[in-house]
Amino acid sequence: MPTDNRFRIEWPALVRDLVPALLRRPRQLAWLEALTNPVASLYEQLLTYRADVLRQLNYNGQTILLEKALNDTFDPAFRRIRIVNAVGEITPLYLNFVREQQPMPTAYFTQEPDYVPLYVYRQIEFNTQIDFIVYAPGLAGRAVALHTMIRRLKRAMTNYQILYISAPQ
Repeated sequence: MPTDNRFRIEWPALVRDLVPALLRRPRQLAWLEALTNPVASLYEQLLTYRADVLRQLNYNGQTILLEKALNDTFDPAFRRIRIVNAVGEITPLYLNFVREQQPMPTAYFTQEPDYVPLYVYRQIEFNTQIDFIVYAPGLAGRAVALHTMIRRLKRAMTNYQILYISAPQ
């Protein structure tokens, strides 16, 4: 990403302009430019960091942008990483209170002598449900970095799974 001209500093020109005209000797200017080289190097690193941060801020948890971010970072040449939204979703079952005077869903409970209800879904079933699958062929060696980037960009309370195979067509 190119840097705006308003952030560009020409260090030799700045040194030459700030030194009084009586002291502008070639040896003096060379010495002052040598003194400003570390600052110029740090400034270039800052501009590179700024461009990188601005690029990363363009990514978010939307599927297409998350896929673009993963491909830009981990597979820029082949762009094989794909994200597929999961289709099998468990929908919560709503059981009415007695006060609501709605019919009880008898199909979901067993009529046992001790009247212990049989719950259809447990919390663990909702926790293991995945919202999307990331297909990342050939990136098993970079699993930690892949997980870190996905966790940083994905929406909160969404679960995912990474498969290190090619995405189905």
